[in-house]
Amino acid sequence: MIMKKIKITLLLVALLISSVSYAQFANSRSDNSSFNRKGEFGLPKMHLGIRAGVSSNSLGSPYDALVDLHLAVMGDLKIIQNSPIYIESGLQLINRGFKYGDVQNALALDIPILGSYHFSLANNMFLQPFTGPYIGYNFEYEDVEYGLRLGCGFSWKKLYANMGYDFGLNKLENYYDDYKTGTFFISVGWNFISK
Repeated sequence: MIMKKIKITLLLVALLISSVSYAQFANSRSDNSSFNRKGEFGLPKMHLGIRAGVSSNSLGSPYDALVDLHLAVMGDLKIIQNSPIYIESGLQLINRGFKYGDVQNALALDIPILGSYHFSLANNMFLQPFTGPYIGYNFEYEDVEYGLRLGCGFSWKKLYANMGYDFGLNKLENYYDDYKTGTFFISVGWNFISK
């Protein structure tokens, strides 16, 4: 029940952010003062950084959620010159296990492919809603996993933080009643390349 509420809340927040983002983009297109001399919103063309945080993987009843750490190397690239639209990808190591009496670890290596919109809150401060698919390999189940990621990031200079939810779309067959994973995550990071 709690995870369902989290999913609905994240979806509503994403819809609100995307509406505000679109309105800001439409206004900035008609107001050249939002652009710098290059007409690029003053945003870097790319970022590369590291992320680390806490994730909570849930399978639903009767299994309990497993809280663990995750680690990622992520980068993004502006795909449209005169707008704050980016494509983001990287490598993430995450535990998609659960608890059922004992801890059942399920380490996975994922590759997300996300679209994000960076809109300005203040000088060098941006809100970055993102969504897109992820695909990965689960070492425990020796199976490919894929799903949809939805969330929002925040950056200030080189500091970065985000939160989101991974909706597992495939069933990991032959294990624990063919369940689908659902993972809530919170990350912090540092963009060591921003140009």
